[in-house]
Amino acid sequence: MVENTLAEALDAVRPDLVVYNAGTDPFINDPLARYRLTKGDLAERDLLVVSMVREQAIPVAMVLSGGYSAESWQIHTDAIEDILVRFDTAS
Repeated sequence: MVENTLAEALDAVRPDLVVYNAGTDPFINDPLARYRLTKGDLAERDLLVVSMVREQAIPVAMVLSGGYSAESWQIHTDAIEDILVRFDTAS
């Protein structure tokens, strides 16, 4: 769902910058979650968004927004590590 919707939005708007709000609210252990996503699901979502935006050579700013789980910080850490591994240009 994210992939199709994001692709359509990028094509329609053709932004100069994407500000991505990477919330952890949908996490399964979040007391207010409706979507019940795992840590892996959220990391995959974040990597997908950043990858799709970068493939179109659009700068992206990823804003780390919360949820209400004590694990939100770890979800953000894992996502950032995955993104850095994917786009490490030092190698």
